[in-house]
Amino acid sequence: MGELRQDRITGEWSIIAPERSKRPHRPEDSSASTAHGANKSREGVAARDPACPFCPGDEYMLEPIIEETPGSEAPGWQNRAVLNKYPILSSTHGEQGAGYGNHEVIIETPRHDLELADFSPAEMAALVEMWHRRYRAALALPGIRSVQLFRNCGSAAGASLKHAHSQVVALPIAPPRHEATLSRARTYHAETGNCLICAELARELDEGPRVVELTDDFALLVPYAAQSPLEQWIVPRRHSPCFSVADAPLRGALGMSLLSAVRRLASVAGDCAYNLVLEPGSSLAGDSAAAHWSMRLVPATVTPGGFELGSGIAANPSSPEDDALRLCEAPACTSVYG
Repeated sequence: MGELRQDRITGEWSIIAPERSKRPHRPEDSSASTAHGANKSREGVAARDPACPFCPGDEYMLEPIIEETPGSEAPGWQNRAVLNKYPILSSTHGEQGAGYGNHEVIIETPRHDLELADFSPAEMAALVEMWHRRYRAALALPGIRSVQLFRNCGSAAGASLKHAHSQVVALPIAPPRHEATLSRARTYHAETGNCLICAELARELDEGPRVVELTDDFALLVPYAAQSPLEQWIVPRRHSPCFSVADAPLRGALGMSLLSAVRRLASVAGDCAYNLVLEPGSSLAGDSAAAHWSMRLVPATVTPGGFELGSGIAANPSSPEDDALRLCEAPACTSVYG
């Protein structure tokens, strides 16, 4: 029997229906066998691919390099930011153009065969710093109202290249989902004087069954109304209105919590596809008391069907409470890739 749950932050609905995982599947339907299993697509991947534009030595295939983090070993960089060769939006359209915006790619490592779960704490810290710089730079562009920072890992999550990378898209509009989430936060603050995410976090910590990990700075949780099996919510424990104003200690702590989250996921689900999305909060001064940024790690293990597309309601064939227990018991400090 499914249970309807509403995400108290976004207002989105999910049906938690663990019985759905017992549905029969045709033998050739690989999605059934990989829903909680490993994606073997990285096995045997070389450290460098001469056909990959993100690998060292293949820069001739790239758009201009914007900046890079120096590295002490060859090829001399840890990560770099470049313009997207196939942008969603582009500044070349001009501020008033319908396609105005900016689209960058963060190449997260020189190594073609690594994923986030393989990163050292220092490499993850350097990546978070790059994200923060590029996020702030995008937000400062003229005519920009919002910035999307995300990474797609695996073809099932929308990645077109295997090489580890993330993206930053600057938009001249506020996306409807962000506006709806902020509207809920503003209303809650106006009615209670409190931050909605701070209140939700306090509720989750008090209830307990969906808590995966706590540090002084971050909480890892499986959301109450998770839309996907093994989804994780990475949220600052102290009020922080926007990722752009996160200070250096908080950014350092984010790297460690994010590393824990991806390693726990890899320990439980193998090399599965996933999306990592920044919920940016708000940079507007008037929202400083109501907005609160966070990140969501959403495995791409469920393919939406007609019901989900028609209703806008996710059907999650997994229990958030059971998923939290599995993730909590999984190793967080050892990469499954060796």
